[in-house]
Amino acid sequence: WTKKKKSYGQDDERVALVAFELAKIYEKAGLHAECIEFYAEALRVYKMKRKKAQAADVYYALAKLKSSQALDSECSEDYDAAVECYDQGLKLRRQVMSLDDVELAPMLFDFASLLCNK
Repeated sequence: WTKKKKSYGQDDERVALVAFELAKIYEKAGLHAECIEFYAEALRVYKMKRKKAQAADVYYALAKLKSSQALDSECSEDYDAAVECYDQGLKLRRQVMSLDDVELAPMLFDFASLLCNK
Protein backbone atom coordinates (compact mmCIF):
# COMPACT_ATOMS: atom_id res chain seq x y z
CA TRP A 1 0.00 0.00 0.00
CA THR A 2 2.67 2.48 1.04
CA LYS A 3 4.96 1.49 -1.82
CA LYS A 4 2.16 1.97 -4.39
CA LYS A 5 1.32 5.39 -2.96
CA LYS A 6 4.97 6.45 -3.09
CA SER A 7 5.51 5.04 -6.57
CA TYR A 8 2.36 6.30 -8.28
CA GLY A 9 0.93 8.99 -6.00
CA GLN A 10 -2.16 8.82 -3.82
CA ASP A 11 -4.52 9.74 -6.67
CA ASP A 12 -3.53 6.94 -9.02
CA GLU A 13 -6.02 4.28 -10.06
CA ARG A 14 -3.54 1.51 -9.23
CA VAL A 15 -3.45 2.81 -5.66
CA ALA A 16 -7.26 2.84 -5.60
CA LEU A 17 -7.31 -0.79 -6.75
CA VAL A 18 -4.95 -1.76 -3.93
CA ALA A 19 -7.13 0.15 -1.45
CA PHE A 20 -10.21 -1.68 -2.75
CA GLU A 21 -8.54 -5.07 -2.41
CA LEU A 22 -7.25 -4.24 1.09
CA ALA A 23 -10.75 -3.17 2.10
CA LYS A 24 -12.08 -6.59 1.06
CA ILE A 25 -9.39 -8.30 3.13
CA TYR A 26 -10.17 -6.17 6.18
CA GLU A 27 -13.87 -6.89 5.72
CA LYS A 28 -13.27 -10.65 5.70
CA ALA A 29 -11.15 -10.24 8.84
CA GLY A 30 -14.01 -8.40 10.53
CA LEU A 31 -12.07 -5.13 10.80
CA HIS A 32 -14.86 -2.91 9.58
CA ALA A 33 -13.41 0.48 10.54
CA GLU A 34 -10.25 -0.19 8.52
CA CYS A 35 -12.33 -1.70 5.73
CA ILE A 36 -14.49 1.41 5.42
CA GLU A 37 -11.40 3.62 5.43
CA PHE A 38 -9.91 1.78 2.45
CA TYR A 39 -13.22 1.67 0.58
CA ALA A 40 -13.52 5.42 1.10
CA GLU A 41 -10.02 5.96 -0.28
CA ALA A 42 -10.73 3.85 -3.36
CA LEU A 43 -14.02 5.65 -3.90
CA ARG A 44 -12.37 9.06 -3.61
CA VAL A 45 -9.87 8.24 -6.36
CA TYR A 46 -12.39 6.57 -8.67
CA LYS A 47 -14.81 9.48 -8.37
CA MET A 48 -12.02 11.99 -8.97
CA LYS A 49 -10.88 10.07 -12.06
CA ARG A 50 -14.50 9.66 -13.20
CA LYS A 51 -14.21 5.88 -13.23
CA LYS A 52 -17.92 5.18 -12.86
CA ALA A 53 -17.83 1.39 -13.10
CA GLN A 54 -15.14 1.11 -10.43
CA ALA A 55 -16.89 3.65 -8.19
CA ALA A 56 -20.11 1.64 -8.56
CA ASP A 57 -18.24 -1.48 -7.44
CA VAL A 58 -17.03 0.32 -4.32
CA TYR A 59 -20.51 1.64 -3.56
CA TYR A 60 -21.88 -1.89 -3.96
CA ALA A 61 -19.26 -3.33 -1.58
CA LEU A 62 -20.01 -0.59 0.96
CA ALA A 63 -23.74 -1.16 0.59
CA LYS A 64 -23.38 -4.88 1.27
CA LEU A 65 -21.22 -4.18 4.32
CA LYS A 66 -23.63 -1.59 5.71
CA SER A 67 -26.62 -3.86 4.94
CA SER A 68 -25.03 -6.67 6.89
CA GLN A 69 -24.30 -4.35 9.80
CA ALA A 70 -27.84 -2.94 9.71
CA LEU A 71 -29.40 -6.40 9.80
CA ASP A 72 -27.12 -7.51 12.64
CA SER A 73 -27.54 -4.43 14.81
CA GLU A 74 -30.89 -3.05 13.59
CA CYS A 75 -29.14 0.34 13.50
CA SER A 76 -31.01 2.89 11.40
CA GLU A 77 -27.77 4.74 10.57
CA ASP A 78 -26.30 1.62 8.96
CA TYR A 79 -29.57 1.01 7.13
CA ASP A 80 -29.64 4.60 5.81
CA ALA A 81 -25.98 4.35 4.77
CA ALA A 82 -26.68 1.08 2.94
CA VAL A 83 -29.64 2.61 1.10
CA GLU A 84 -27.53 5.63 0.11
CA CYS A 85 -24.69 3.42 -1.14
CA TYR A 86 -27.05 1.24 -3.16
CA ASP A 87 -28.68 4.34 -4.61
CA GLN A 88 -25.37 5.91 -5.63
CA GLY A 89 -23.97 2.64 -6.93
CA LEU A 90 -27.07 1.95 -9.02
CA LYS A 91 -26.99 5.45 -10.50
CA LEU A 92 -23.39 4.98 -11.59
CA ARG A 93 -23.93 1.41 -12.79
CA ARG A 94 -26.83 2.50 -14.98
CA GLN A 95 -24.65 5.18 -16.57
CA VAL A 96 -22.07 2.67 -17.75
CA MET A 97 -24.22 -0.38 -18.50
CA SER A 98 -27.51 -1.19 -20.13
CA LEU A 99 -30.53 -1.86 -17.92
CA ASP A 100 -30.57 -5.54 -18.84
CA ASP A 101 -26.89 -6.09 -18.04
CA VAL A 102 -26.28 -9.13 -15.81
CA GLU A 103 -24.00 -7.18 -13.45
CA LEU A 104 -26.91 -4.96 -12.47
CA ALA A 105 -29.11 -7.85 -11.33
CA PRO A 106 -27.26 -8.84 -8.13
CA MET A 107 -27.11 -5.24 -6.99
CA LEU A 108 -30.84 -4.79 -7.55
CA PHE A 109 -31.58 -8.08 -5.80
CA ASP A 110 -29.48 -7.20 -2.75
CA PHE A 111 -31.01 -3.73 -2.56
CA ALA A 112 -34.53 -5.17 -2.75
CA SER A 113 -33.67 -7.71 -0.05
CA LEU A 114 -32.51 -4.92 2.24
CA LEU A 115 -35.70 -2.95 1.65
CA CYS A 116 -37.89 -6.00 2.29
CA ASN A 117 -36.09 -6.86 5.52
CA LYS A 118 -36.59 -3.47 7.15
